[in-house]
Amino acid sequence: MVDQFAAKAIDWDNNPVRKEMVKKFVNIIRKHAQIKPNSHILDFGCGTGLVGLHFAEEAGRIKMLDTSPAMLDVLQTKVKEHDPHNIQIIQKDIAQLDEQNNLIVSLMTFHHISNHAEILREFYNKLHDNGLVIIGDLMPEDGSFHYPENVPHNGIHPNVLSKICKKAGFHVDWCYKFHTVNKKTNLGTQKSFDLFVLVARKPESLL
Repeated sequence: MVDQFAAKAIDWDNNPVRKEMVKKFVNIIRKHAQIKPNSHILDFGCGTGLVGLHFAEEAGRIKMLDTSPAMLDVLQTKVKEHDPHNIQIIQKDIAQLDEQNNLIVSLMTFHHISNHAEILREFYNKLHDNGLVIIGDLMPEDGSFHYPENVPHNGIHPNVLSKICKKAGFHVDWCYKFHTVNKKTNLGTQKSFDLFVLVARKPESLL
């Protein structure tokens, strides 16, 4: 598998637009989720750890999952520098994980995934009862966000993702626009792209 982020990983953390997006997403996580010393968090599509590492001093364990070796190499360097004892870096498919979590977070990863229903079923299986999923991603756009690269989805309609979450068994608590990214595209134009956040909960088992 080709690592599409190999050339981007080294400078990934230096983008001020990305930093502002991450800051807002982290604040939303803190608003909707209670991070406790015994909390187990999964950062799905973690990249260089810009989201998950914010909770290293609060949570019991954080699993950082990504498929990009280059991104995880950058993350590994950061983890060694700060020596958080509760960080686990994982380069594998989520279906291969056994442990359950209290919280799964994912920022700007879902539009890179072809089958949302399959991943959300895995999220459901990897959560404790009353566990939360918090997803931040790109609303539908004309393809210029990634141009000339091709991705499985040019954004995602939040209502569509909400329906898929419900089919997977989740209760969708919140779904709203949380940020606008202003960037110069490879077409040479300055454009605005809206992002949404979805907060879903795995209900308690009736058994």
